[in-house]
Amino acid sequence: MTAPILILSGPPGSGKTTVAALLADEFARSAHVLGDHFIRYIRSDWKDPSLPEANEQNIAVVAITTTAAAGYAAAGYTTILDGIFGPWFLEEVKTAAGTAPLHYAVLRADIDTALIRALGRTETHNDNESHRDGDDLERVMRLMHGQFDQLAQYERFVVDTTHATPAEVTAEVLRRFQGGELVLD
Repeated sequence: MTAPILILSGPPGSGKTTVAALLADEFARSAHVLGDHFIRYIRSDWKDPSLPEANEQNIAVVAITTTAAAGYAAAGYTTILDGIFGPWFLEEVKTAAGTAPLHYAVLRADIDTALIRALGRTETHNDNESHRDGDDLERVMRLMHGQFDQLAQYERFVVDTTHATPAEVTAEVLRRFQGGELVLD
């Protein structure tokens, strides 16, 4: 039987990867698929995902990442799909997921908290990406945060992470997941 996929989305600095790992630990059989890893696999003709000209690349990576998650789900693993899967990518996600039941949660912190979290990271998110200076990273952060600011009908999937600990956010997402509140139609 195909297990569900829980798409854990949101802008950088919202706590996706931390919470996704904690969520995966809540299930006896689970997988944590990190979308950020899939963008790293592109070696030639990589485009900065925040730029409009990267749209074709981004759509391909979303489809490939979701297909991998669907493979785990088909094998019976409750799968946490962690990445920037805004509503603008959900049709591609639905297509690539096949028959896997989809759930959706959007983590979101206020912009100041997200900036502190993201600017405090020491890891490089993409081997292909030249190191951004603080001003460029802040520009991209503000752009992406704005894309998740007003989600219209998807606002019901938002979990505010601004003042919550990762354990509290995990508990809230798990409660809503188990209660059927995050089902993606």
